[in-house]
Amino acid sequence: MPDLSVFSSSYLEARGRFIDAARANGARVYEFRDPKEKGPAGEPLCLDVAVVGSEPQIYFYAGRRSATGYIYTYPLMELHRYAGAMQREMIREIEGANPKYLVFVSAPRSWLPKPQSDMTIFHWFEVYQRGFTRVGVVDLLPRREPVYAWDDEAARYTPRSDIWLAVYERRRSGP
Repeated sequence: MPDLSVFSSSYLEARGRFIDAARANGARVYEFRDPKEKGPAGEPLCLDVAVVGSEPQIYFYAGRRSATGYIYTYPLMELHRYAGAMQREMIREIEGANPKYLVFVSAPRSWLPKPQSDMTIFHWFEVYQRGFTRVGVVDLLPRREPVYAWDDEAARYTPRSDIWLAVYERRRSGP
């Protein structure tokens, strides 16, 4: 009989197990809960997140739906006539959702770009992320422990590898 102990009976249990494992491995875990949002069992949910890259597990662990229907970005880099339109649709969906947090994934395997791929999404992100503050970076250095930078350190940190992830928080407008 298969071992089913790896599965959780609820979102809250799965997220708790993930957070415990992350903390046990030295990760700093932040929770940004929206008191107005509740899950199916009445559990609190975290604030909206848009992931720019193919890392859909982030939505599961954050307990949020994606700000866009494009939870995998591989098709946006493929060489077909709809790639540009799909990228523009992803951009419209993210801008329309007005997420409080963005996660940008800089990893070739998260995108699978080809030399002739449409790069509209990357050009857009360079401009769009200016409305956000970088509050977290995970730099995956080859054959070394990952580097984690948070808050002010993240804002100053320059990734040293080709594989890194950055978390951005929307800047507040007004005084």
